[in-house]
Amino acid sequence: PPPPKKTFFDIYFKVVETLTLLFPVWTVLLQGIAFCRPDAFNWLSASPIKVGKRTLPVDLYSAFLMVIMFSMGTTLTFQDFESIRSSAYPIGVAFALQYGLTPLLGFLIGRFLSEPLAIGLMVLACCPGSQASNVACFIAGCDLPVSILMTLASTMMSGIMTPLLLWSLLRLRSPSAFDCLGMAAKVVKVTLAPIFTGLLANQYLPQVTAKIKPISLLIM
Repeated sequence: PPPPKKTFFDIYFKVVETLTLLFPVWTVLLQGIAFCRPDAFNWLSASPIKVGKRTLPVDLYSAFLMVIMFSMGTTLTFQDFESIRSSAYPIGVAFALQYGLTPLLGFLIGRFLSEPLAIGLMVLACCPGSQASNVACFIAGCDLPVSILMTLASTMMSGIMTPLLLWSLLRLRSPSAFDCLGMAAKVVKVTLAPIFTGLLANQYLPQVTAKIKPISLLIM
């Protein structure tokens, strides 16, 4: 019999899968552009978005992060939170390294750098892990659910841990004031709220998120 005719979504899913597997290529390509032409990314700024005469209460950089967090939320269910118990040991180790060892190394290395570089390194060291680890696990065929749960656990606690760690470490390096509560509110707005929105969409609008999920790993 003749092979079944491919539908639009069959082609769509195949294209997204191929683009996702090429993640290392996109990473190297964008890093090369950023290194050679950093001004090429000036459009991705932290300035508020302006639509006509109106100024939206969000910047383009935060908007991109919110889309990434929403995409992550569409891959989650309420049962995933229960699954954390069964993977408590690897998640606990990853959490301790993420919010213990990494900030400490960032602070110690920063002692040998100028103040702007040291502060930037400490901010990076105190932030939760990137979604790129999930993509790497997907490509390598590793335990993707555990990787996602690790990312979920560190991201869920980022509203508390990241501002607290930065407040503790930055005041040892720089006497300037640090708005701990302001950063916590920003983290909740940019990360936690979009994740829970995606989670609720996946729970109550599965037909919609079923079309989004294949591209979620590409976005993340």
